[in-house]
Amino acid sequence: MARRRASGFALVFALLAPGSAVGQQAAYDIVIRNGRVLDGMGNPWILADVGIRSGRIARTGRIADTGTRVIDAAGKYVTPGWIDMMDQSGGVLPRNGLAENKVLMGVTSAIGGEGGTPVPAGRVSEYFRELEQKGISLNFGT
Repeated sequence: MARRRASGFALVFALLAPGSAVGQQAAYDIVIRNGRVLDGMGNPWILADVGIRSGRIARTGRIADTGTRVIDAAGKYVTPGWIDMMDQSGGVLPRNGLAENKVLMGVTSAIGGEGGTPVPAGRVSEYFRELEQKGISLNFGT
């Protein structure tokens, strides 16, 4: 009987010990699995997983660890964010900072102003302060 209690105690201790699977937090916030990963440098795609932690790519390659959210990207391309170098959203961003039309296409950064700044030059600092306070879902510059 004493032996059975001891082995039961060891099992419970092993399950609750740091590094065990029970009660352990996911290693990544998001793991994108089995995607055709493009590096943005013009290289051919590679079949890989992407681990994201705190909003940043933490690892690419084969990832055995789990994520709080797991996305199966089999047969799909996974790319770094796209940059729209001739953006026309400067007038819309103060009213709709989500910029769904850009973000849903993969644009994470936008550079506007090839036709002029979205506000008169003397108000650019004020304009960016307003965007920062309201919050927008992409990086924006002019």
